[in-house]
Amino acid sequence: MNPLMVIIIILAVISLITFFFVTTYNTLVLLRNRLLADWKQVMLEVNYRYDLTMQFISLVRNDVNPALIKRIVDLDNAHKIIVNPEEVMNNYIDLEKTLFSLFVELEDKGIVHQDWLNAYQGSKQRLDRARDIYNDDVLAMNNKVDLFPFSIVGTIFHFSKQIFFRNEN
Repeated sequence: MNPLMVIIIILAVISLITFFFVTTYNTLVLLRNRLLADWKQVMLEVNYRYDLTMQFISLVRNDVNPALIKRIVDLDNAHKIIVNPEEVMNNYIDLEKTLFSLFVELEDKGIVHQDWLNAYQGSKQRLDRARDIYNDDVLAMNNKVDLFPFSIVGTIFHFSKQIFFRNEN
């Protein structure tokens, strides 16, 4: 075989391997960046819900159990310092459960703040949409990280599986 032909074949194989690694890496980077953008949207809605909740607390502070108010304020304070996505999620789920107890107590007393409830439900719908988009992209990333050949590149460049943002139910 001609030495020039051997060099061309070797260069072609190296080019194909390089192309494979570059396209696989770029796909994983695009997914990671999309996840970061999705997470920011989820956090925007979560932060808005905390702000909305604190506004609501000022309306009903004298009408409900002080322990519920304290629990909600504690969750809000904890939320301000949490950075780990799993802790954010767990704290948010605790907030939703505590708010449910608050709503039950207010309903038993016949107290309704319809404007606030409408804003809260709208926020809930936006958060659910943002969470669905985030979770879809988490599934895509987790599948890529698990499947060959992406798993090879993912391991080399430390791409890892992400957690889903579960809902309060």
